[in-house]
Amino acid sequence: MSSPGNSGARFSASIELQIANIRRERKPLELYDCRPTIFERDTMRFRVNYEEGTWFAIPLRRGGGYGIVVVARAKKPCVLAYCFGPRREFAPKLDEVSRLKADSCLTVLRIGDLGLVSGSWPILGNDPLWIRSDWPMPVFIRREILPPFRNWRVYYSDTDPNEVIKEELEPSDRLELPEDGLSGYGAAEIRLTKLLASSSKHNP
Repeated sequence: MSSPGNSGARFSASIELQIANIRRERKPLELYDCRPTIFERDTMRFRVNYEEGTWFAIPLRRGGGYGIVVVARAKKPCVLAYCFGPRREFAPKLDEVSRLKADSCLTVLRIGDLGLVSGSWPILGNDPLWIRSDWPMPVFIRREILPPFRNWRVYYSDTDPNEVIKEELEPSDRLELPEDGLSGYGAAEIRLTKLLASSSKHNP
């Protein structure tokens, strides 16, 4: 029979062995790196600098100049943008564009906000008299690019341009409805450049 003293010694040795194993298996602190990833650092570096009623200018890809845009809804990283012409050689002042109305826009786009938060798209200012109801969330149209080539009406939340509420089959082409889709930084510049070029041809 083992004496109480021997049992206590074996128990103590067992505990010390477990502690030693834990110490050997423990990874260096740097392996538990909690520093943000490159994407997270970029997100942290770019702070939201816009809101509903913020007017800004988008540089055009051909011929220089700018198209004018206002933020109608904002839910990072997506902006509902009312876009206006004509092409302007320089970014205008806020009071030159804040009188524009929704029904005179070229189109409405859903765009990513990278151009805004990075400072690449000049911000003209915030409209102090902004009224949300004057700038409604439109119904968009999504066209299938494969057979049977159906068209769909796409409804978004009135407060969140990221959230689709429902889709309905649309029997006609409905060219007057803005096209559905989220345009990134470069795509937004290209689309607005093409829209303004087309508009100038029809309205010389």
